Amino acid sequence: MRVLVLGAGVVGTTSAWYLAGAGHEVVVVDRQPVAGNETSFANGGQISVSHAEPWANPHVLPQVIRWLGHEDAPLLWRWRADPAQFMWGLRFLNECRPAHTRRNMAAIVALALYSRGCLQALRRELALEYDHLERGILQFAAVTNPLKIGYSTMALIGVKADGQRIEEIARQIAAFDEVIYLTITAGAYNFLVEVTCMDNAHLLRFLTEHLYGVEGVREAETFIYLDIVKEIYAWDPQGVTGDR
Repeated sequence: MRVLVLGAGVVGTTSAWYLAGAGHEVVVVDRQPVAGNETSFANGGQISVSHAEPWANPHVLPQVIRWLGHEDAPLLWRWRADPAQFMWGLRFLNECRPAHTRRNMAAIVALALYSRGCLQALRRELALEYDHLERGILQFAAVTNPLKIGYSTMALIGVKADGQRIEEIARQIAAFDEVIYLTITAGAYNFLVEVTCMDNAHLLRFLTEHLYGVEGVREAETFIYLDIVKEIYAWDPQGVTGDR
């Protein structure tokens, strides 16, 4: 088979290499005089097998709503009378369901593992040399203390709700800006909800206008934080229980 590849960047040349290896007659065409002189020029690549969160996930939905109308949004959506765009939007929303997100995440991990294996094999076969590291990724996460930036009121709220709609109600409550943590629990409450507010008046508005406005919320008990004695974001099972 004769194959024409448009573009001599990283993707184009790699595709051409594998097509030729499979026995096809390949021609690569690029409008630049040299290869890799557009998108691939001075670009960096990163294969992070463990970073496999798809764009379509339950946590992105509240952000998408805030991004609408912003030209600098990470996920840009321009409304137009286009049935194809509308159907794409519905499919995107469908893929945001937790079960679909888990399935897509597994598929991305499998693709990333395959991609890494192909790259390693290609480097060996062609003796490719370039600056690269294989030491993993060190991530730093800055955690803001709300009490230090003007949010003087923090509270934990135990919520009792309609047991037939637990997950739906949890998603609605989690979408509120004041909510920084929510867990579905077994026991006296269906949810434990942690919130940050500017002051007690802000907390009161959250309770009356937002939380109790969610259909299915029956009762709530609020525990206002007086002081945070201990707060950690790392957990080491061996450090807690000893060597195993």
